[in-house]
Amino acid sequence: MTIKKQIYSGVPGGYDVLVLADLVRRHQSLFHVAAAEAHLQQMKEALAVMAPDVSVWDFPAWDTVPY
Repeated sequence: MTIKKQIYSGVPGGYDVLVLADLVRRHQSLFHVAAAEAHLQQMKEALAVMAPDVSVWDFPAWDTVPY
């Protein structure tokens, strides 16, 4: 399986959710790394309203203590 890597940057604030939703709909899956926990929460809330058909799985930060 070949994984095609694309990097999108400089998307204006607020439009990032629309871009992500469009990419997920076109490619069926997407891996996105949010810059901060607060940004992740804002994106999840916006996606729930603007793209309710898009599922979001979030994972704890890598530096989270496992206990």
